[in-house]
Amino acid sequence: MAISMSGSGLVSALAATVIAKGSMTDDARSLGGTNSKAQLKPGTNDGSAFPSLSQRSIVIIDEIDQRDQLNEALSPKYRTHWATSVDQGLTLWRSVNPEIVVVSLEMPGTGLDALLEIRRSSAVPVIAVSSDNRDETCVLALRLGADDYVVKPFSVTVLAARVDTVLRRGTGVDEAVGVTTAAGDLHIDFGSRQVFVQGDEVHLTPIEFDVLALLASQPRRVFTREHLLQSVWDSNPEWQSLATVTEHVRRLRLKLGPASSHVTTVFSRGYRFDL
Repeated sequence: MAISMSGSGLVSALAATVIAKGSMTDDARSLGGTNSKAQLKPGTNDGSAFPSLSQRSIVIIDEIDQRDQLNEALSPKYRTHWATSVDQGLTLWRSVNPEIVVVSLEMPGTGLDALLEIRRSSAVPVIAVSSDNRDETCVLALRLGADDYVVKPFSVTVLAARVDTVLRRGTGVDEAVGVTTAAGDLHIDFGSRQVFVQGDEVHLTPIEFDVLALLASQPRRVFTREHLLQSVWDSNPEWQSLATVTEHVRRLRLKLGPASSHVTTVFSRGYRFDL
C-alpha cells in the first residue's frame, strides 16, 4: 500500500539515484517497469567508450533541470544513467548491484514506497532528497531506513559531495586497528568496526557506528548536534536538518538495547558517552 504524505514540499516528480559498480550505460529509458529487464550496454556518459574499472555507475530517475550540470559534477568518478520513473529505477537497482541509492521524495508517497521496497531486501546506503525542510519529514524518511537527508534546493556539487561522503563511510582502513573500548556490557572494536552488547554482536549502519565511535572516543565530553553533523556527515545545518542527528542517535540507542544508557542526552547541549 502506498504511503501518502502532505506538505508543500512534496508536490513534484520523484527522482532516484542508484550508484553501483559495473559497466552499464546512461540510457535507462528502454526499461518498462519492475518486471522488465534492463536493456543496457557499456559506455561512458555519452555511451561512447568503456569506463575504467574504478568508475562507479549512477542511475538518476527524473527529468531535472540540472541534468547536464549533475553529469559534469559527478564525472569522472561516476558514470551517470537516467530513468524517468520509479519502476525503472527499481528495475535498475535490482539489476546493477548498487552501492548507494538517492531517492527524492517529491512525488507524495512514491519516494517513500521506493525506500521501503529497497529496505525490504537490502542494507545499501540511501540518501533521501526533498524540498520539504520540516523536521518531521526528515525524521520520517530516516525512520523508514534512509541514512541521510538533504534539503532542496542544493547545488549539484553539494549532492556530489554527499554521495562521496556516504560512500567513504566504513570503507577506508581504520588507523585504530586493534583499538577497543569496553564500557560495562558494551564492547566497541574500532578496527573491525564491530559492536558487542553482552557478548552478542549488534549490527550498526556505517553512520550509526561513526556516531558511536566519535562519542566513545572522548568519554564524558559533550558533542553538540552541530559538531556531530559536521564530523560524521561532513555537513552543516544549512544543508541538513539537525533532526538527522537526533534520529540516528535514537536508532543507535534502540540497537544498543541494555547498553543504550552509555549514550546520554545532555539537555539543550548534545550527547556524551558515559563509561
